[in-house]
Amino acid sequence: MALNSRSSLHPKWPYHNRRVDSGFQICDVGIYYQNLEGRTYNATTNTWATTATTVWSGKARIQPLSNSSERMVSTNDTFVRQVQVHINFAGNVIADIRPGHYLLVSASPLDANLTKFVYIVRSVINSSNPWQRTLICEVDMESDPNA
Repeated sequence: MALNSRSSLHPKWPYHNRRVDSGFQICDVGIYYQNLEGRTYNATTNTWATTATTVWSGKARIQPLSNSSERMVSTNDTFVRQVQVHINFAGNVIADIRPGHYLLVSASPLDANLTKFVYIVRSVINSSNPWQRTLICEVDMESDPNA
């Protein structure tokens, strides 16, 4: 056998540490796609009825990535913050999560405040190490899905 004939990574390596990362994923989240084509306007209630399609749901770990920054909008200044969301990656089987999808935290046992924001997916590209998927999300500090 030649000295450099085998791969530098053992075949079990990508799956060996999966349980360690899963232990830190304590939030229940759902990732959704808003179907804007099927929107209907209700003039009586002044609301839009839309259908949201669930792209992925399960456990996640949410980690702050940057300090909040002010976004200058002509009629409403707001603060945004970026966070990393770590979800399990089951080999090549994962939903087609894309920028623009939104994430809602339905349960966060150690910090219930995380359920009070809408997280917009901004980046979905990950490394080739397939034990988790890291999403970069932007959080509008004024948005509240329950309000």
